[in-house]
Formats: sequence, C-alpha cells, structure tokens
Amino acid sequence: MEIFSLSVKSLLQRRLFSFLLVSLFPVLGLSSSLGQQADAPPSPVVFSVGSFSFPRPEGWIWVPPTSSIRKAELNIPSSVPGIAPATVTFFCFGRGEGGSVQANVDRWTAQFSNPDGSPVKAITESRRDNLTDVTLVTASGLFSSGMDRNNSTPQARTGLRGAILQSAQGDVYVKMTGPEALVSSSAQAFEDMIHSACTEPSPR
Repeated sequence: MEIFSLSVKSLLQRRLFSFLLVSLFPVLGLSSSLGQQADAPPSPVVFSVGSFSFPRPEGWIWVPPTSSIRKAELNIPSSVPGIAPATVTFFCFGRGEGGSVQANVDRWTAQFSNPDGSPVKAITESRRDNLTDVTLVTASGLFSSGMDRNNSTPQARTGLRGAILQSAQGDVYVKMTGPEALVSSSAQAFEDMIHSACTEPSPR
C-alpha cells in the first residue's frame, strides 16, 4: 500500500511539473506542439482567391503559403514511397496586374526544357467556362523554378498543369507542378476544381 501511495504521489508531481512548464512557455517566448495544434486554423474545404472560390480536392493538403505573393498553396502527396509531392499555387495580383495571359503562358513554359536544353512546346487550351475565360497550360520536361534559371536546381521529369482564370477584378493564376506522373494523374481533379470555381465565383 505504501509503494502504491508513493507511485501515485510521484505521478502527480510529474504531471504538476509538466503543467507548470507548459504554463511558462508563453512567458519564455516558447510554444508547445500541443498549443500549436490547438491554435492552428482548420484546413479550409473551400477557399477564395481573387473573385473565385476553389474547393480543395479530397486528399490534397492545405499548407501555409511559402511566399508572400502566393494567395494559397496545396500539396498533393504521392502514393509511391520516395516520390515528392506536387505543389499547387494560387496567385492574384489585382485588377489589371500580373501581365497578359500569353505572357504568363510564355513565362511558365520557359521554366521547362528538353534533356538537350532545347525549349519545350506547351499545350494550351482556351475555353469559356460559364462566364469565365479560362486558359489551360500543359508542359513537361526539365523544370527550373524561379526567375533565374541559371541559379535554380533543375528537376527532371516534371509536369505542369496551369490555369489562368480571367476576371475584371484581377486574373487568378493556378499552377500545379511536380513529378510528371503525379501531375498527370491529378489533372482531372485539377480541372474539376477549376470548373467548380468558375461555376460558383466568390461575391464580387
């Protein structure tokens, strides 16, 4: 009985110490993983970029944007071990900003090259989806991210699926890049997301 009482007392002391330690985290400028999980905002099922509302496809992961110019960012995990996820980024620069549709298509395409260094030829499709003009872009090859290709790390066998949704309030640019096979298998979910955004735009 005495041993049991000592064990209970020791357990209570450890729990009290843990509670006091966690309570001191804010004072010390620290944070606990438990607190971060509790305070983290839920991943949105539907999110707005510019004048459009996008439904997040099932299995696609909401992540905090890694750049201040990105309005939203999603990751598409691969079911194949060791294969990197694909990234879907959303941009909107405002009314009259961001350049022409063709300028953005050219800029995206210029990030890709063939193994011999020659430029790739992107496949573009322009269509009217409800009341929205949409341009879809598909490309694949050796991918060099960033503005300066000479200072970026090329990624082989990378795919691109992009969409530009035109709006008087500011065009929205959606860009999916990642392993070629993963981008290809995610193309239908990508197009469904774009179509849904064009069907039910956000209030202007």
